Amino acid sequence: MRYRRAAFLLIAGAAACLAVAVAWRVPLTAPTANYAAAAQEWGRNGSIGNTFTPLFDAMLLGIAERLAGMRGVELLHGLVHVALGITGLALLRRLRVPEAQAMAVALLLLVFPDLLTSVVKIWDVALTTELLLLLLLLCVVLLEERSAPWVGKTALLVAASVLFGTALSLRPNVLLLAPAILYASVSPLRGFAAKAVAMLAFCAMGAAVFAGLAVAEHGSFFVAGNGPYNLFAGHNPWSAWSLEQTLNGEQSILKAVRDHEVSAGLPVSIEQLQTPALNPLYLRWSREFAFSHPAEETRLLALKFFTFFRPDTKAHALRTPAGLVKALFALPAVLYAMALVRRRAELDGTDWFLLSWSLLYLLPFLATNADPRFRTPLDAVMLIAAARLVWARSPTVHFGGKEKRPGSLRAAA
Repeated sequence: MRYRRAAFLLIAGAAACLAVAVAWRVPLTAPTANYAAAAQEWGRNGSIGNTFTPLFDAMLLGIAERLAGMRGVELLHGLVHVALGITGLALLRRLRVPEAQAMAVALLLLVFPDLLTSVVKIWDVALTTELLLLLLLLCVVLLEERSAPWVGKTALLVAASVLFGTALSLRPNVLLLAPAILYASVSPLRGFAAKAVAMLAFCAMGAAVFAGLAVAEHGSFFVAGNGPYNLFAGHNPWSAWSLEQTLNGEQSILKAVRDHEVSAGLPVSIEQLQTPALNPLYLRWSREFAFSHPAEETRLLALKFFTFFRPDTKAHALRTPAGLVKALFALPAVLYAMALVRRRAELDGTDWFLLSWSLLYLLPFLATNADPRFRTPLDAVMLIAAARLVWARSPTVHFGGKEKRPGSLRAAA
């Protein structure tokens, strides 16, 4: 146990040192300007007026800025980075990855470009990754604690529902992970009635947390209005061009709206197009395009998949040193696929759960808009899942001088 505590302390110390080094050398930037503006608005007023995008991250940043200025923002990001390392290591150890390998993978997570630079970027990439890893950790514990006392099961269920509501407030597409989370939440229970009550309680608590955070962010309940906007970004005649040229479908919206000639006073910028008033049009145009261009929709599906998993070279060309680093850190999907193929005959329930989680996370980006930046939380999960497949079980187990291949982790234990 002492060595395990030392491992967590080492990872936390490494994460803190990395965060301090980045904050010391790199100035704070806002790649997504509306996040910074929303955070400043909450810091001034205690609420945010524009509800087009989710506001949980902006509210946290506003609290940090109100308490300690921009240093407070950097401190918050540093704490999230430390939490990432600790949660990643805890998840790896829970998945029975040996300690040395688990520490190596946790350190690798800490130097992921989009996670490390999140210390000095006003965006939600690192916080989204941390919340989803923490939620996944709780799900894995729930899956394995079938014999735990009812008090422990109840506490885990409450914690999972609170985390789910919080993650939903940060990223609404987390809703598609609900089937996997609900399955894990009720798996320790026996009997249909107990499972049904647990599911209802989970949904009610998650909804209450989501609603409470909405009121704290905006002053009243709201649901972010950017869903139809994102849908139209991936379903219009210019979507393929935008995905190929900018690695995101968003730049297609202005061209597509101009083609539709909304009005004489046509908006002239992406920001002006981010209004709920246009949502009915976005929904109708997306539906009309999808039904009238089935061949293009098939091509767009493949292009979104490719865009989602390709290296993020928007800021740095692939042949530059920074671009090569981006390419290297785009490999978790390849490593995970290779590990799945190699261990396909040995997959157990936890492996299938991790695969289901990964596929459910991917779905909304294939249905709407894709960007390599959206992949970062999934990269962390795939890297951890690959580590489990490679190290949490030995390809051969020795019995009396003979080698036998175990059918599962428990067989090797």
